[in-house]
Amino acid sequence: MAALAPRGTNLTSLTLLPCGMTAEQASVICAVIQKAVHLRKLRIAMDASGVLWDAASQLPSLQWLSVDFENLHTFMLGARSTRRVFSDLTFLDIRTPEIAYATMLLHDSLHPQLRHLQYLSQAERQASHALATSLFEAIADSCSPAVLTDLDFFIENLEELSEEHLIFDPIRSSALRPLLRFTRLTTFSLDLFWSWDLDNSLIQEMAHAWPQLKVLRLDPNFYGPPAESRITLRGLEPLAMHCPHLQVFGATIDATTLPADGPLPIINTGQAPQSPLTSLLVGDSKIQSFLRVARYLSRLFPALQRIQTYDLLNVWEGMEEEVEFAGELWREVVTLVQVMALVREQERRTPSVSDIANA
Repeated sequence: MAALAPRGTNLTSLTLLPCGMTAEQASVICAVIQKAVHLRKLRIAMDASGVLWDAASQLPSLQWLSVDFENLHTFMLGARSTRRVFSDLTFLDIRTPEIAYATMLLHDSLHPQLRHLQYLSQAERQASHALATSLFEAIADSCSPAVLTDLDFFIENLEELSEEHLIFDPIRSSALRPLLRFTRLTTFSLDLFWSWDLDNSLIQEMAHAWPQLKVLRLDPNFYGPPAESRITLRGLEPLAMHCPHLQVFGATIDATTLPADGPLPIINTGQAPQSPLTSLLVGDSKIQSFLRVARYLSRLFPALQRIQTYDLLNVWEGMEEEVEFAGELWREVVTLVQVMALVREQERRTPSVSDIANA
């Protein structure tokens, strides 16, 4: 690493991920970073005191940053009177086994040009409502609502999750509401396998706040015991009405409570454009009447082509048969939706009697 120092001013991209970094190694890397005034892309392992985070914040040309907390058991940023400003950073990737570490970084910094924030969890436990709320509040406080377009949250290794890693403290809708200020979002993906308690009112608020959405994933494959979802089929209507670019939606929903047959309320208003949504990710969502569900979804999302259910390799022990049966019903829904789409297309292409008479 010391050999890099003389060439530091010429670097535009740098990856340094030593395992078990000592204070001396962090000091050497810090010296390299401080000289790399043309550095645009940086991926580093975080040190215990955050000196590398501070050095990265001073790079005038940095646009892409990935920080990795793997194998770091303690972390504490030094106190400052002002927050660090990453003036040109457009992409930030945080990989950490502790959600509090990411929250700490974001509380410490401002990202006026950040467009894409990616959080990768290396944790072996699910997050509590309080910890998740703190993380989302920190994001809302550190990024510009006029710039941010993509928020992605992933888990690194699902295989490490087991029953003893669960926290029976579902994350409620209020935790996500601070993020509604990001009105330019096109992607919001939660794939953390955390436990959630979300409802129709949150979906409505998201649909109004994020009209440019193309992808909305609300952890449809969370790992844990079966729970009643408070997101229903009727709760999806605001997405069809207010998100004209939405192509993918995922969440655990309650498809056993069906709206009454008849014209959809949003269609009656004449305000709803035809939704372009093609993919629905439903996890282990409960369903009863696949015919009525198919009819409803076909009218609400006429471009729907794919419905993805839960991966049985990760299903909660003892629920295999129930989840597999629900999966079969959802597959029937897909088949019927595709048939209904073909019928509509055929009707569109077939001239009516009046058209033939007027020909």
